[in-house]
Amino acid sequence: MTTSYLFVFGIFAAFACGLVSDWLIRRIGLSISRRLIAIICFTMIAALVFDFSGIKQPSCCSGYPDFSSFFCSASNRHLFFHLVDIGGDRSATIAGIMNFVGQTGAFAMSVIFGKIVDFTHSFDAPQFVMIGILIIGRLCWLFIDASKKIN
Repeated sequence: MTTSYLFVFGIFAAFACGLVSDWLIRRIGLSISRRLIAIICFTMIAALVFDFSGIKQPSCCSGYPDFSSFFCSASNRHLFFHLVDIGGDRSATIAGIMNFVGQTGAFAMSVIFGKIVDFTHSFDAPQFVMIGILIIGRLCWLFIDASKKIN
């Protein structure tokens, strides 16, 4: 049952992200709204993973993946919104590149996380690596401008 909540949160996040994104674009403009949503999503995922890493009781753990899935789904939808903004008629090519890099990173992280667990004998240590990557990703959004198209 708990696994189903991940998808329910993801569906709600996709819908909510579209509504919030459209509302923010009308209020504060394209560039700032795209940055703001991405920064909030990455910050919330990092905060939830950090908080999750300190929990020792298994019964308290079920909600954290659900809530982080909400922000992860929202950020994924948002990345594709941004991709269409900057890519225009090249959006499909950019989406392919983005998916390739994301899948390569996911594969590399699975190997790296296993090595970190083997080295530290702790399942918390790889989560701190993920938090660092999320913070770096969040900072990168400060330099991305959705109003500039790719030539």
